[in-house]
Amino acid sequence: MTAMKHEEELTVSVKATKMETVWIQNLKGFINGVFPADDRWKKIFIDQLERIDQAPNPHEKDLEDAERFRALLRCGRIKMQGSSGVDPKTGKRNGNNVHFGAEFWPEPIPAGYEEHYEASTRWGRACIKALADAILEEEARAALTAKQTDGREGNG
Repeated sequence: MTAMKHEEELTVSVKATKMETVWIQNLKGFINGVFPADDRWKKIFIDQLERIDQAPNPHEKDLEDAERFRALLRCGRIKMQGSSGVDPKTGKRNGNNVHFGAEFWPEPIPAGYEEHYEASTRWGRACIKALADAILEEEARAALTAKQTDGREGNG
């Protein structure tokens, strides 16, 4: 799975969670409008819906990780020291192995240094994405190998 595919799935799951919250709020409004104020079933339904609505978001950790990754990509200035597996001019991967050395600053590029840092910062952002993609690909390969190994062991 590529980083982009993972990001798309995260976005879809977060939207679903928000839609579920809206659905729960709408259902509570409907129940409040249909059942009399003192109805015991109304209280049971509303209590259950509130419990569901207040349950922890299973995607919260993913959201936090995605926000951190995006923040790293927005890093104001990246001074690259070198890389392997990423073309410094195009930012495209040019090998399976990706590694790089860099210095990161959260502050924006200082006035007068744009020409010096812009290319390096673009290259750094490309390296971060390439590294994340390479890790996801390696994890997918390892999972596939483990699954194939488990399958062979079960057939023996």
